[in-house]
Amino acid sequence: MNLLEHRVAEALKTSDIDVAEVARACGISVQAVYKWMSGASKTIAGEHLIELSRLTNFEPRWIISGMGEKRKDPKIAAVAENMTSMPEYKKDLMVQMSITLAEN
Repeated sequence: MNLLEHRVAEALKTSDIDVAEVARACGISVQAVYKWMSGASKTIAGEHLIELSRLTNFEPRWIISGMGEKRKDPKIAAVAENMTSMPEYKKDLMVQMSITLAEN
């Protein structure tokens, strides 16, 4: 799976996400997403790559290059998603709690 278009197609298919949903989330046209999937576009803008990663739960590095881990651990992704809306002191507590739990 060494081509960007194949990795994008796999991420969408595996995640059961349609092209229109990706386009809406990224604020781009459906045609732009189809260009990713057809090979007409050889790269994806950073902000669109991050949004595609968020929607599909595939790692951005894997999507763009085929290197590294393919999928995010859904549990870790859920924690990260929830932490984005927390105040900083709660984020610090979560990190400390995670470290303590991992050590035991």
